[in-house]
Amino acid sequence: MYTAFLLSRRTMVSPSYHMFMVFDPAYEEPAELEIAISAAIAGTVGWAEGVVAVSTAQDLARVTVDIEVLPATPPPADVFAENRLLVPTGALAVDKSADSEFHLGIALPPGPGTYGARLLGTGRAEARRGCDEAFAPGFTHESSVAAVAGLAGIEHYRLQVWHLSSEPDWTEEDDQPRLMPA
Repeated sequence: MYTAFLLSRRTMVSPSYHMFMVFDPAYEEPAELEIAISAAIAGTVGWAEGVVAVSTAQDLARVTVDIEVLPATPPPADVFAENRLLVPTGALAVDKSADSEFHLGIALPPGPGTYGARLLGTGRAEARRGCDEAFAPGFTHESSVAAVAGLAGIEHYRLQVWHLSSEPDWTEEDDQPRLMPA
């Protein structure tokens, strides 16, 4: 586990349709977005060359998202998902963020290039359970609102990235173009 990051930033995200994305803010490839979104719907995390789509357990309360830039490739770990990510502008944006700077993109200290990326997620089961309980029989409107408010931040994701190369490097798969298995 790293204690010294090149950058560590936190934001709160309001998922839309159980999803949020992290991407290079100049990214303009609708086909790649579709690939990442479809993969996230099918398997929680979807990767395409310049975007990570994350399917959340609930979309009633904000989830916590940390972006951490590591100084080097981290040691192997039990992770939610790991892949590569192209960041041509050297910045990452988080859609659905409550912080405007994340809409514009936060600059990554190593700059543009290809990054290794690791997504870790916690609190999914607790958030799903809390969401189900908020609408259980016998709950009043007021108790449901209070239960949903208590879910804020329970679901937590950490995207760790580390610089691999200053050049874009993405391997195309014949059966799933531009998508790498998570």
